[in-house]
Amino acid sequence: MFRSISPVLLCGVAAVAQAQVPLPASVQAGSGKFVLKADDAIQTNSPVAAKEAEKFAAGLRTSTGLPLTVGTAQARIRIGIDESVRAAAGDEGYRLNVTPEQIQLTAATAEGLYHGIQTLRQLLPPAAFSTQKVGGIEWSMGSVKIDDRPRFGWRGFMLDESRHFFGMDYVKHLLDAMAARKMNVFHWHLSDDDGWRIEIKSWPKLTEVGAWRGTECALPNTREGETHKRYGGFYTQEQIKEIVAYAAERHIDIMPELDMPGHCLAVVTAYPETLPGTADDSVSVQGVKSNVISPAREENYKMVDDIIREVATLFPFQFIHVGGDEVNHNAWSKDPRIKELMERENLKNLSAVQNYFTRRLEGIISKHQRRMVGWNEILGGGNLRPDTTVMAWTGTGPGFEAAKKGHPVIMAPGPYCYFDMGYGGPDEPKTHWWAGNVETSKTYSFDPTAGGNLTPDQQALIQGAHSALWTEFVTDGEAADYRIFPRLNALAEVAWTPQEKRNWDDFTKRFGNDLERLHYQGIAFRVPPPTALWKQGVAKLVPPFPGAEMHYTTDGSKPTATSPRYESVIPITDPNKLRYITVFHGRTSPAKNGAEREGFAKWSPENITADWKPVDFDATSVVTADGIHRAVFQFNSGGKKLMIRKVELLRDGKVIATDAHDGESGGKAVNNSYRLPVTGHRSGSKYTLRAEIKGDGGNDSRGGISLDRAEGLEPEMTVTATANGYQDHTTASLPTWTPGAFFWSDRPLKDGDTVTFTFKNPLPLRQVELPTGEASGTKDQIQNAVLEVSADGKSFKKVADFSYGSAKAALDGKAVTAIRLRATGAHAGWCIVRLPLLK
Repeated sequence: MFRSISPVLLCGVAAVAQAQVPLPASVQAGSGKFVLKADDAIQTNSPVAAKEAEKFAAGLRTSTGLPLTVGTAQARIRIGIDESVRAAAGDEGYRLNVTPEQIQLTAATAEGLYHGIQTLRQLLPPAAFSTQKVGGIEWSMGSVKIDDRPRFGWRGFMLDESRHFFGMDYVKHLLDAMAARKMNVFHWHLSDDDGWRIEIKSWPKLTEVGAWRGTECALPNTREGETHKRYGGFYTQEQIKEIVAYAAERHIDIMPELDMPGHCLAVVTAYPETLPGTADDSVSVQGVKSNVISPAREENYKMVDDIIREVATLFPFQFIHVGGDEVNHNAWSKDPRIKELMERENLKNLSAVQNYFTRRLEGIISKHQRRMVGWNEILGGGNLRPDTTVMAWTGTGPGFEAAKKGHPVIMAPGPYCYFDMGYGGPDEPKTHWWAGNVETSKTYSFDPTAGGNLTPDQQALIQGAHSALWTEFVTDGEAADYRIFPRLNALAEVAWTPQEKRNWDDFTKRFGNDLERLHYQGIAFRVPPPTALWKQGVAKLVPPFPGAEMHYTTDGSKPTATSPRYESVIPITDPNKLRYITVFHGRTSPAKNGAEREGFAKWSPENITADWKPVDFDATSVVTADGIHRAVFQFNSGGKKLMIRKVELLRDGKVIATDAHDGESGGKAVNNSYRLPVTGHRSGSKYTLRAEIKGDGGNDSRGGISLDRAEGLEPEMTVTATANGYQDHTTASLPTWTPGAFFWSDRPLKDGDTVTFTFKNPLPLRQVELPTGEASGTKDQIQNAVLEVSADGKSFKKVADFSYGSAKAALDGKAVTAIRLRATGAHAGWCIVRLPLLK
């Protein structure tokens, strides 16, 4: 007897069935379990099935020690090709039926059987993934029926090997981990400014010269702080063939990327003649000079043709990625041959020159029976062939634009899919920052087709989801593993599981099992830390997955595995002194600091519909005095963001404060704070927070709502600075007094730089405090500066020095028109200035 099960944590057999990552499309858990026996064998019905079954058996022989032979004789485990499965499962899907008596796995293709085998492995205890025999375990799986197929045919990951070279063993290690989670495209970034990593026999200096950088090399050290004499490496064509074959055994296609016409410093160092004919001092966005080859030099197309010819013989996959991103067009501006090309081809601008180069590339790649993929910048400057695929990295918008133009699209937006971004928190290694923090939950929240207003035909052009690790700050395999996993586990489910089946809370309940598998696979993944909630002097830790071992300190010191283990709520008056970690198989998570205020109310799928509707929350317990109150909607989990358009505060049913503006709370919070002034507070009255909300394409959203009275004054003001702000973090973000808002300088502050807060009306202040740096750590704090005040907005006097990123001063209650941060020395990095506390 089988029953359908919803995506919630279940006990016993059903829990085993639900421990899959990615979650199958359809799961029906039964009763009882299948136990592997010493005399079990695998029965197959064709050579294709036998080959896939042998892969399954070989892995289990290692971990279980059981013999598990493969043949045609009748056996309890049956793996076979069945063409009738294709109608429901397609080429990559499968059908699996496990009872206490037998296992039956069928698919229409070898690929489908392989994916089904990964599910079978995950149904067993996690130690089934061990690379050595594990004793003392019952090798069993719960009874279950699974019908499964992927949501997308493209489920990819990119490794940048130009910045740092990892080698064959690491690539194979990565392919094993990808295959276990049904990923099917490995995107191999093999060239960039920092090195050329693939042997090209017709142009040998690409590796003789371009694969090595350092003080004794023609290519200089390119990364900050490098002192290498000779650093780098490359793959021979024989090594490439070995890795391609290794991936093919795991049903993973490898797409090579050779970035051009920009990011070509390694190329032009090996072959300087490929540069534009006239030198130019302009630089790329990374600050690299002379890294662009010339589209006006005909000999360059002969070189590209030779390279693509050799690459096409090494990689059977139909796609070749040519980059096309971040091209410094100014490098062409002074070259007479470029001007001649523009006149001859009627090219109106330098963007059109890149389009000319890209169209020539399309022809070369097509000549060698391959299709072109490029980053979304290739859309600029003119039209492309309809079969050219666009990989959207700067956001989903360019991907939707490409689909509306008729191009196939692969979605790899940095704010969800770039694993070189930080996880967030002060205890993390150095990362990129331009796309913000990319927590595992944010990756999981990504829906590649959401928000594009696409027609069904255009939506069908979205081929799938893709992730990437750029390695400027990643020098070895262990550091790469930390950044890739477990975010890749989340991306695997984004790309495989039907959107309506995905749920973050459910994923976290299956998460621990998949971390166990990573452990047995020898992957140096990041152990996720807990989160903390604080309310009325008590903190509680929320585990990142069920059963997580958590430790903490309450004096601000860094916790270790010997610190107190969390068992129940923690009494603590200052939550900023709370620090906590997860411990997993002897490894610890990064330490997190502080605690979120636990909201007075929560939203859940039951509150949310597809249309706007008002939802009431009782706020009597938190509205206890006059003052400016702020309602903040903080997303916790789910696959959909909450949309907000108006928030009201009611007293005994009558509206006393309103803030109407569009906001959202999801993987990214946008305008999610609402200002509600309270005057004439009445004890005994009932206060109600009413929010007009809806779900963004679904109701899978959960979060908390805080309603706190401002600790200080929030006057109308203007904010100015002598440095510009980075992205949205300009001085214009501060006058709204949105909690968490900050100014982030787009350069290091220097002596004499200022950030000035000028009030519309003078304030009789008795205390002023100005914090800087990240709220949860010490990153980007002000180091050398003073805090000054002014009565007239013109003449300033010093009232405090900055110490540990903050300045605080007691004042005499006289009118203050402006306060100012003034740098007194140079800073090494960018600086964050947060909202002042005024009393």
